[in-house]
Formats: sequence, structure tokens, C-alpha cells
Amino acid sequence: MAIDRIGPQGPQANDPRKAAAAGQGQRVTPGSNGSQRTSGASASIPDQVQISAEAVELSAREDIPRGELPASRLIEISQRIGSGFYNQPEVVDATARGLLAELGRPERA
Repeated sequence: MAIDRIGPQGPQANDPRKAAAAGQGQRVTPGSNGSQRTSGASASIPDQVQISAEAVELSAREDIPRGELPASRLIEISQRIGSGFYNQPEVVDATARGLLAELGRPERA
């Protein structure tokens, strides 16, 4: 998979997506998040999501915990992710030990 480098001015001028859009009489403008928006007929095509049969099966299982977190907890988790808290060796170790215990597998020394 090729990943295009996008700078502050959006994609490079020789971007083939721009050329293809121009050939169809469409205008391509950079979005606020670095994505591209195309005006014209194809811009009105709605997004689609396909959910695999396995995902549907998993969503129906009763043994998978479900729940909601309060907004304050989500904010706290987001801040910890942003600060790198969960990348600390002792946090990674504690998480791995907790997962092993939950799975009923012994810890390795």
C-alpha cells in the first residue's frame, strides 16, 4: 500500500487523484484534516460500511462484556494515551499480566 506524503499545502500538484478529478470536471480541495474533498457528481455518493459475518456473530455473543464509560473517564483515558502513560514498561507489564490472568494462563518468568 502506498502512503502519500501530505504537507501543509495538501497533496502535491502532480497527484494523480487531482488529475483524475479534473478530467471529470471536478474540483479537489484539501479538507481540514488533510483529506481531500471532491466537488461534483461523485461527491454525493454516500460512504458505505461492510460488516463481516464474523463481526455480526461476535456482536451477538453474550459472553462479551458491554458497557458505557462516563465522559470524564473517556477524557482521562484520552489524556493518558496522549501523554504516553500506557507506553511505560510497568504499565505494559501490568496490562499483560492482567490479560494472562483473565485468560487463565500462567505468567512466564
